[in-house]
Amino acid sequence: MLFKRVISFILIIIISLILTASVSSHPRQEQQFLRFHVIANSDSGLDQAIKLKVRDRLLEEFGTVLGQSCSLEESRQLVLEKINEIEELAQKEVDKYMTGYKVQAVLGHFDFPTKAYGNMVLPAGNYEALRVVIGKGEGANWWCVMFPPLCFVDISHGVAEEETNLAEEMKEATKEDTKVVYKFKIVEWWDKLIDLFS
Repeated sequence: MLFKRVISFILIIIISLILTASVSSHPRQEQQFLRFHVIANSDSGLDQAIKLKVRDRLLEEFGTVLGQSCSLEESRQLVLEKINEIEELAQKEVDKYMTGYKVQAVLGHFDFPTKAYGNMVLPAGNYEALRVVIGKGEGANWWCVMFPPLCFVDISHGVAEEETNLAEEMKEATKEDTKVVYKFKIVEWWDKLIDLFS
């Protein structure tokens, strides 16, 4: 009986060390993405159309450069270098259709709900994002993943998640996908070991 307890204690220590090392080597999912949002002034038809014009103009102008980024750090650096240009270009595009809307571009960390991007579901969490806010920024937003550079492959995957029809569809579809779960084979072995001793 004492032998079993000693073996169990040693196994617990070994498994704890392995799990700690494994988890620390896997960065949290939200740290692996750089998101790009364009937020409309309001949900009026005109404001939403302006939002899409700004999106198209920014992707057209900066898509080639940002689409060639090989790392999150490189994407972040490119955005920081060009953030004034991004803001100025977005402002010029807005001014073509509506005067009086101030545009603000900011790179930061923001809390987001669970969202879908094509076949990929990003769990709720704190993500780094480039936000381009038009006017009051009270309208539905268009968003995509800037790194990995999915924005520049197919902009049709952008999602205005606040639109209620999509939000309702996503509620059921993502209930089981809201958490990222790492499973380790050693945990299964541990469970079997516990069952064996008990």
